[in-house]
Amino acid sequence: MIKWLPLLFLCLSSPLYSIDTAIFDDSFRVELVEKSSPLQELLALFSTRRCVESGFTEERYFAFRKEPVRLRGTLCYITGVGLSLLYEEGDSRLLIFKGTELIRYAAADNERSVYPVDADHAYLESVMAFNLPALENDFNVYFQTEDDQWLLGLQRREKVVRGAKGKNIAVTSIVLQGKGSLLHTIAIRNANGFERVIRMEGVSVMDSVSNTLKQRYFPE
Repeated sequence: MIKWLPLLFLCLSSPLYSIDTAIFDDSFRVELVEKSSPLQELLALFSTRRCVESGFTEERYFAFRKEPVRLRGTLCYITGVGLSLLYEEGDSRLLIFKGTELIRYAAADNERSVYPVDADHAYLESVMAFNLPALENDFNVYFQTEDDQWLLGLQRREKVVRGAKGKNIAVTSIVLQGKGSLLHTIAIRNANGFERVIRMEGVSVMDSVSNTLKQRYFPE
């Protein structure tokens, strides 16, 4: 029987510290080589998705701020295309993640800029794709489930990862929460204390993608 922790630990209304304690426990550690398991059944469900569209609320926690920065918008993930975050406010109107590229459309003038994907966003596309074999190269995997609710934790294997100019910026842990075949919360912590929590609302899973939808989230 899989041990299940009280739902108190599933609350993401605060930074990840309590969730780290809950999910990153040796009793929840799993290996992807196990072919018959609740996690493999979940991955099989997610492998059939063509497109996911959802509203979202994002909270960004900084070590030097008492309150998080809150943003709202819509996201779209299309298998084989990428992940798009369309913000209602902020400096960036649209962020698109395609492989190693981060495409940014500025809110002020819609100017398009292309950058290498930074440490804060390095794993977002793989998370939406549920590409655990790729993530397992860098992270240990933890999983717990009860009925149709589940919690998936990814913890970086190295204890300290240095970024540019010696700064600790790389992602150290990721916590995903969902129900059935739907992911509804993504929480990411970086080594410098920065945390991002994305809560998805009104998730829609589609078998086909219209040109209108694709142009909205992935303009050429």
